[in-house]
Amino acid sequence: MRKTKKMNVVLAMVLSMTLLFGATISANAADVTVSFEVQKTDVNLDMTVPSELPIVFNYDGTNTYPTNWRITNNSTLAGVHLESVYLSASNSGWHLLGENEDVKALLHDSKSIKFYVGKPGEVKLVEPQTTQTGAATFTEEEIRLTSGESQVLEFMVERGAFETALPSHRAFSMQLKFAYN
Repeated sequence: MRKTKKMNVVLAMVLSMTLLFGATISANAADVTVSFEVQKTDVNLDMTVPSELPIVFNYDGTNTYPTNWRITNNSTLAGVHLESVYLSASNSGWHLLGENEDVKALLHDSKSIKFYVGKPGEVKLVEPQTTQTGAATFTEEEIRLTSGESQVLEFMVERGAFETALPSHRAFSMQLKFAYN
């Protein structure tokens, strides 16, 4: 009976070690092999992101941006980071311009812009992939949010002059892609 109790203790230790190290461990005392498999499962990310980004093109050539456009990581599991921001004009008639394109050379009332996004003081150009789509990518360290943390994003638009009033409508749809740290 003592030998059985001793083997149970050894087997319990083997199982404990297996759970700790996640590896296959063999127990010589009873020639028992225990396997432990780790599986990856998808976990939903709980974020708060505003649903609209109102930018006003003023008649004097300046733009008015939101000052508190805040993203929040509501997840209790882990920190996250912003991987990318994707823009699509979706046949709205608007176009994205690249870094080397001069907005001052545009014709009046041209629906072409350079769009920037990032942390305050650290905005990046949304690089055109086509004339109607573009993306800005960020490293894991650039826009990082721990569990429960918020971050204000800053936006900037470069554009040409408008002589006629623009109707209020959605020019681009914006998609933010996050990943766990």
